[in-house]
Amino acid sequence: MKKIIVLYGRGDIGKTRTLRMVTDMLEGKPLSYSRKDVREVYSYNEKKVVVTSYGDTEAIMIENIAFMKAHPFDVAITAARSYGRTHDRIIEYANASGCELVWLMKSYEDGDENAINKKYADKIIALI
Repeated sequence: MKKIIVLYGRGDIGKTRTLRMVTDMLEGKPLSYSRKDVREVYSYNEKKVVVTSYGDTEAIMIENIAFMKAHPFDVAITAARSYGRTHDRIIEYANASGCELVWLMKSYEDGDENAINKKYADKIIALI
């Protein structure tokens, strides 16, 4: 069964940086700590993995879903806000396409930002 992993949380909590760590890990590269959003396709452990780090608005989620539809995947990983229409759109898509949805909440934590983001990136990689 296809799977969609949704990293969700409020703005400026590190979702993009976490998903960029995931992309570095998928490529076997050193962590770049990039803050630049991506929509990319990767091959990882014989699976096709789509990563869309954008996720702040309903319109952006619709674009993410169009990207997923254009690039058949085994696992998709996307960002979303804490609640609202970004959730509604991804739930609708998952239900219509028969995908398992896995929700991973990213919340504020005290400590080293990069270490915290890496902890979440490791969780996502383990879910693939």
